[in-house]
Parts: sequence; C-alpha cells; structure tokens
Amino acid sequence: MSSSSQEAIGEQENFEECRESALEGYSKVDWSSYGRAGVLSGSEVDLIKSGEETPLEYTLKDEVMAPRYAQALSKVVSSVNDKAALRYVLTRMEDVLVAEECGLSLKERVELFFSTKTLAEVNTDPVSKIRDVFMHCLSTVNDAYCSKTCAAILATILIAQSNSQSKELLEPFIIWLCDQMSASRSAKKSEIKAAVPALTILLRCTAARSIFADHGGVGYVTKLLRRTSTSVAVSTSQQSSQMVYELIFCLWTLSLEWSNSSRIVQDFHAHATIETLVDQVASAPREKVMRVSLATLRNLCSSSGTILSNSQGVAAKMIKAGLVKKLTHF
Repeated sequence: MSSSSQEAIGEQENFEECRESALEGYSKVDWSSYGRAGVLSGSEVDLIKSGEETPLEYTLKDEVMAPRYAQALSKVVSSVNDKAALRYVLTRMEDVLVAEECGLSLKERVELFFSTKTLAEVNTDPVSKIRDVFMHCLSTVNDAYCSKTCAAILATILIAQSNSQSKELLEPFIIWLCDQMSASRSAKKSEIKAAVPALTILLRCTAARSIFADHGGVGYVTKLLRRTSTSVAVSTSQQSSQMVYELIFCLWTLSLEWSNSSRIVQDFHAHATIETLVDQVASAPREKVMRVSLATLRNLCSSSGTILSNSQGVAAKMIKAGLVKKLTHF
C-alpha cells in the first residue's frame, strides 16, 4: 500500500473515531433534565430521543417529523452549553445535511432547520438567524470537535441558500474565518483546523470568494500554506498533509476569479503565492496536492480578460521559480 493511501486511511479512521465518540455521547446526556428545566420542551426532548432510535433516513422522509426533528437539534445548539450534548447534536445535524438518500435536495435539507415561526416573521431572514446561532456557538464553546463541525455546518447552510450570497450575511462568518487564520504561530491548531475545512466549503460560493479576498484572504491562506508545508516536511503529519491540500484547494477556488478580481491578482503577486504553489509541485506530500497545485497554476495562465494584461509576469514567475525543472522530474 502506498504511503498516500495509508495517510488517507489514517485520516478517515481519526475522523470516524471522533464521530463515533460524539454519537456515543448521547447516553451521557440527561436529556430529560433539559425538559424539566424548560430549556427544551417535552416534545423536543422526545424528538431527540426518537431520532436516536429511528434510522435517520426514515425520519427525513416523514414530512411532519423531519422539520420538527431538525429544529429540535437546532434548539439544542442555541440553548445548551454541555459539550457532550453539543457534540452529539452537531454530528446529527451534519448527518442531516449529507443525507442525500432521503430524496431531499441540499437546500431542502437546510430548510428543515428553519422554524415555520421564523419563516412567517416579517423582516426576519431565517438564514441570518441560524447563522447568528452558530456564530455564538463558535465564539463560546471551547471544544475542537464542536468548532470544526459547527463551522462546516454553517458554511454548508450559507452556500445552500441562494439568498445567502449577500455581503451582509456572509461577511460575519468570513471575518471569523480570517481571524482564526490571521493569528500567527500563537494560534491554536484547533482554531485553524476548524476554519480551513469550512473555508473549502464556503469558497465554492462566488460571492464568498470576493468577500474573502477583500479581507486579505489570499495572504492568510498563502502564509498558512508555507507554515503548514514546513510542518509536513519536518513531521510528515497526516493531518498537516490534508491541510496543505485544503489550503491549496482554497487558492484554486480563488484562482477562478483571476479574470474578475484585481485584488486577487494583486495579492497573488504580493504574497508570492505563485512561487509557493510552484514549490508544492515538487514537495507535495500527496499526488492530489500536486494536482490541485498544477490546476491552480493553469488557471492563472489560461484566464482571459482585461485584468490579465496587468499581470503579465505570471508565466515568467513560474519559470523563474523552477516549475519547468520540477516537472521534468515526473
């Protein structure tokens, strides 16, 4: 078995281990106590218990039960601070969002979490409301698994909603992501591990790419990529290898806007992002890292438009950084 295959298996096992631990936490929570305290209603407690006993696919195919169950999970995130409860509920919410077999589209699965009361309120945006719930969770819960899962869920919710692609809705979360990545070496690894995977989801949205770039995103990603690449070279960490891939994937999504954003062009040059990507071609810890690096560089060369004329040195920078020489070794 190749080393890259072994790394992929190791990462998958680690992820599954965390998930299983979070789901096992269900039995450690006294759910009824939240009902007695009035934090959750009796029916919400019953829904959470029923969701544990019933296959998720069956619950989501029930038009009445599906939204009630999803909203009970969401209520826990907004009302409960217990880490075991939050870990369990966030994992179940993530399961709802990826449950393609239930027959609902991603947008429909996301909307299960919006209460009919919120939808009926005048001048209330349900996406904004649930965003604020998750942002509060991110800022108050000091738990690496909760932060990573919460950030990924919020990113998924935002890109699934067509009306969420406004600056007002996206910017608070993007600022949070930038804050996690902008702290230097003193930054907690757990914060970065929560931000980067969520960013790979959010940057699939064109509006998010523009806002992230305007907040200096290219520089944050490039600097973190250089730091992480050094870590991989020293420790061959499986998790660091995955983060290298995710960071370059973020740069790839940003390169899709090369012809449309002068800020992205400017920052790719200012932060030596092109040279950093060339370095990854030869030193990539995995084949997929090399592929996404080359795909990003190709986008920079093949883009068309008036902005490209202001960045004529792209190919020259690649050659000067040794791209041709590196490619001859393959």
